[in-house]
Amino acid sequence: MIMKHKKTKSLKNKQKTEGQSAGLKKWMIFLAIGAAVVAMVAVIIVFLLLPGSPEELPEGEMAAAIKQAGWLDRRISAAEYEFFETYVGRDLWQPTEEELTEKTRRFIYEVNAKHGLGAHLGLCDPFTFESMQRDVVEGNIERARMQAAGEVFYGPVSYDDSSHFKVTFAKLEVEIVNELQHMEAGGEIEFVEDDLHDFYQEYLFRYQRLAAVTYEHTIGGHTEVRTAPWSELRTMHAIDDYLAGFLMSGEVGDEVEYYYDVSFDEQETRSAKILDIEIDTATFEDARYALVMDYITLVYYPQIIEEAIEHSKLSF
Repeated sequence: MIMKHKKTKSLKNKQKTEGQSAGLKKWMIFLAIGAAVVAMVAVIIVFLLLPGSPEELPEGEMAAAIKQAGWLDRRISAAEYEFFETYVGRDLWQPTEEELTEKTRRFIYEVNAKHGLGAHLGLCDPFTFESMQRDVVEGNIERARMQAAGEVFYGPVSYDDSSHFKVTFAKLEVEIVNELQHMEAGGEIEFVEDDLHDFYQEYLFRYQRLAAVTYEHTIGGHTEVRTAPWSELRTMHAIDDYLAGFLMSGEVGDEVEYYYDVSFDEQETRSAKILDIEIDTATFEDARYALVMDYITLVYYPQIIEEAIEHSKLSF
C-alpha cells in the first residue's frame, strides 16, 4: 500500500511537472512574440527618425539640412512670444484674440525658419530672443562709441528691440535670396526646366515691356495721330509730363483732357486718346536670367521656408 501510494504520488508529480513545463513554454512563446513586436516597433521608430525619412524630413535638401542641424526645434519663452505678439499686432486692425494668436505663432515659425536657412548658408546664427537682445545692447554701445569718436555710421545711434529686429530681418531676407542666386549661378542649385516654363507663362507680364503707343493728340483744335516708341516715351516727360504719364500707364480707349503750360502765365487745353498699344515680350531664352532670379525669389525661397515650417517643432 505504501509503494502504491508512492507510485500514485510520483505520477501526480510528473503530471504536475509536465503541466508547468507546457505553461512555461506558452509563456516563453508569448514573450518571444512580444519581444519581436517591440523590436519591430523600435526599428520602425528608428527608421522614421533617420535623416532622409519622408515622414520627418522635407523633400528639399536645404530644409532637410536645417532640420538635421536641430534649428527647427526650440522652446519659445513668454518674453519672446510677448515681443512678437506686439510686433505683429501693430499691423492688425482690432484683431480678435484668435487672429492675433494665429498670426503671432505663424510669424515666429517664419522667423525661426528663415534664421535657420540663413545659418545653413553661413549668413547668420540661428535665432534666439536672448541673442537678439544682446545684439541690440552691443550695437547701441558701438554706435555710441562711433558717434563720440566722430566716425561715420548709418542709421540712428540707438535702436530698440523692435526697430533692430525689423532692420536685421529685412536685411537677412535680401542676403538669403542673393546667396541662393549666387548658388544657382555656380551650379549648386538646378531647377526643373518644366517648372521654369510654367513660371514664365504664369508671370509673363514681368517679361513684357511697352514698345510703342499710337494715340490721337489734339492741340488748339487740331488733331493728329502719332505713334510714340518706347525711346520717345522715356524722354517725353521733359516736354509734356502729363501726356507721357498718361500714355505709359493708360489702356486702349482711354481719353484725357488736361491743361498744358504754354508759358508762365498762359495755359491751353489739350486732349489725348490711346488708339493702340504695342507690347514686346521677351522669349523664354532671352528672359532666362531674370526668370531664374524671379523664380528663386517668388518660388524657391518661399518653398524652402514652408518646408522648414512644416517640419518645425516649436513649443510655446
